[in-house]
Amino acid sequence: MTQDELTEIFRRLGVSNPASWASSQINEGIPQLGRFLVIRAMWDCVTRAGTTNWIDYELKHSADTPHAKALQQMLDAGVSREAMTELVRFKQAESLREVCYLLEDYTSVPQNSNPDTGEEYVRWSLRQLDTEDQPMAWPIDGLHESFWSLDPALPENQQS
Repeated sequence: MTQDELTEIFRRLGVSNPASWASSQINEGIPQLGRFLVIRAMWDCVTRAGTTNWIDYELKHSADTPHAKALQQMLDAGVSREAMTELVRFKQAESLREVCYLLEDYTSVPQNSNPDTGEEYVRWSLRQLDTEDQPMAWPIDGLHESFWSLDPALPENQQS
């Protein structure tokens, strides 16, 4: 794939500064398209900024659960639905950013090593696959570095 073709893919995906992402992949060997797509998929799991309909859904369908009771308490205390959404978004996103670190560093998981020898039980890596479903040479890592910059609520990431 050429740099121009990759730039066009990034442009279609709504990436801010698509030429820079493409150049980094072509010239530095960083799998930027894979990084972007994984991070974008993670952000798709996060409650959208400004949406509050999830609150009514949870109150209706999960009324007797601890989280629904907490939602009702916040509403009763005068917390705005928008503030509740911002808090939920932040905690969801922060958890996913921590998953980014976890995907890149199996040695940071205390339970993943033999206490007697220190050797890891399992090793892992997020990798792009080729057309034969074989792992490609370079891992998709550094997700945490770009995670917050790809928040779809940021003006530069909003598609028109």
